[in-house]
Amino acid sequence: MRNYEKAKKCVKKLRLEWVLVLAEIALTGWTYYVYVWLMCYQTLQDRVEVSILLSVYHLLFILKVWCFLKTILTPRIPVPPEFHFDEKTWNQIELDSSLQQQTKVFLGVKTTTISNKTLNYCYICGNVKPDRCHHCSRCGTCVLRMDHHCPWVNRCVGFHNHKFFFLLIHYTFTYSMFLVITCTGTLPRIWRRDWVGNLINNEEIGRTLRNTSAAFMLKARSSLSEIPTAELTANATSLTVSKSLIPAALAISASAPSSSSSSSTAEAAAAASTASSRTSLVDDAGLSPVFIQVVAVIFIYLVIMISLVPLLTFHNQLLDGNITTLEVYRPVSLPNCKGNSEIFDLGSVSANHKQIMGSQLWLWPFPVFTSLGDGVHYPVQG
Repeated sequence: MRNYEKAKKCVKKLRLEWVLVLAEIALTGWTYYVYVWLMCYQTLQDRVEVSILLSVYHLLFILKVWCFLKTILTPRIPVPPEFHFDEKTWNQIELDSSLQQQTKVFLGVKTTTISNKTLNYCYICGNVKPDRCHHCSRCGTCVLRMDHHCPWVNRCVGFHNHKFFFLLIHYTFTYSMFLVITCTGTLPRIWRRDWVGNLINNEEIGRTLRNTSAAFMLKARSSLSEIPTAELTANATSLTVSKSLIPAALAISASAPSSSSSSSTAEAAAAASTASSRTSLVDDAGLSPVFIQVVAVIFIYLVIMISLVPLLTFHNQLLDGNITTLEVYRPVSLPNCKGNSEIFDLGSVSANHKQIMGSQLWLWPFPVFTSLGDGVHYPVQG
């Protein structure tokens, strides 16, 4: 029975909820390969340009990955022990309004729910919910200052990682914009390298084929006394570039005496093989893997960048008003007041920002925990 329960828990951990996280990790790794290795190292020639692009890219890459890992791996801060009551004790508190009020004052709970309950109890976790605390059915636990459950990180965004998530969406947007702009600027050069470069190679291969075919035919047929050398020279110089030259040359070499032209035949076969492979390269010239993958990077991150615009706008507005996503849809209130999502708005954008980002401005851009408070008690209006 115990083994069954353990197996059941393992299966739950490997649910489809992790697919988005793994897909995001795979996308980041593939993007790094395309941008750093294929585009910067193998395509661009200007060392100064490459150095600048790689420096900016790695800065954004490190900040994005750092925020991503902090959002996922930062452990949740548990509800303090004083908020825990067994169900029997809670039933006694719930039936006695005066005892419930005393408990509320003791715990420092300031808000009430829409149903005007003095306290809100979680029967699953066995604790009274502090202000701004909600139970997440996905995570199966109560989360302090819960904002929402994010499927892209398979974690709840709350007091413990709200700053990291806020930075993550901003750095992801900046990272996506940087990729779209720089890859789009590099795309014409990749196209010229693939197409114009192939045209130049085509001309060079044509000259090689003419010289190789003419020289071989002169050498192969020189032993045939019935054909004058002058006629051979005139015919050889009039040859044009085509795939039919190669099999024709091989056929002529086969008709020549083996004792006098064995070395000529070997050299000609090697030259013909090289020319044939080069000719096939010219015929198959098209979009290179580098070009296709860079276009894919541009398309994918353009979609990501556009989709992040409303999310960034929404979360910036929430930060300005010191509001969580759940408080927008589930307003709370002070005793004897109507439900209001702006109860925790301190009246100043700067003061509201400091609640999440911290009081030290120089630490705002970095995913280090600087949020104010203990996750349980919050200042309210007035």
